[in-house]
Amino acid sequence: MTGLVARAEKRELVQRLPSPHDGRGVLVGLTLLGRQLTDGCAAEADRQIIALTSSFTATDHTRIPALTAKLLYAAQADGGAF
Repeated sequence: MTGLVARAEKRELVQRLPSPHDGRGVLVGLTLLGRQLTDGCAAEADRQIIALTSSFTATDHTRIPALTAKLLYAAQADGGAF
């Protein structure tokens, strides 16, 4: 984890902040650049999902959260990476 944070910090995507509760610990927070990147990725994911599900009915759309939860549960039960 330290290596991942160090690489993101080097790219100015995150910053380390002292923990207010533990003098030895640090908190990791997004920088403005990191927030812009995550917001852009989320917006692109939304666009992709809308495009992929444009032919779904209203009923299909209401079932997506429950079906997604089932998929994630099944993946965890199989030892998946979720």
